[in-house]
Amino acid sequence: MENLVLKAALRLLKYRSRSCIELRTRLTQKGFSIISIEKTIDYLLELNYLDDLKFAKSFVEDKINQKGVGPIYLKSELLKHGIPQNQISIIISEAYEVHSKDQLIKKHIEKRKNALIDKSSENQKRKIINFLQRKGFSWNQISSHIDESFHY
Repeated sequence: MENLVLKAALRLLKYRSRSCIELRTRLTQKGFSIISIEKTIDYLLELNYLDDLKFAKSFVEDKINQKGVGPIYLKSELLKHGIPQNQISIIISEAYEVHSKDQLIKKHIEKRKNALIDKSSENQKRKIINFLQRKGFSWNQISSHIDESFHY
C-alpha cells in the first residue's frame, strides 16, 4: 500500500513543488491511510523531495515575477500552504529586498492607466486602487503612488 502512496506522491511532485500540508491533503483526498501518508511524507523529507522553506521561497519568487503581487496576497497564500507565520514574514521581507514594491505598484498603475477606457480621473483612480488592493498591496504602500500618478 505504501508503495502506491509513494507513487502517487511522486506523481504529484513531478508536476510542481508542493508543501507538506498540500501533499498530505492531496493524498488524503485520494483515499490513502493517514499512517501510509505520514510514512511517505517522512521518507520524502529525508530525500529532500519535500522542503517547505524551499517551496515557500520559490512560490513567492514565482508569484512576484509572474503576477507582481504584494505581501498581503503572498501571506494569505502561504498560510493556505501551511507555512509557519514566522517563516512567512522572513521570506516575504527577503523577497521584497530584491523586488521593489514601489516599482511593482508603479508598473501596475501605468499599465492600468493606459488600459482603462473610462478616463474620468476619480473613477480611474478608484479602479486602480481596488486592483492594487486585490493584488495584495496595502493602502499605505499604494497611496503615495496614486497621488503621484494623478498629480494631487
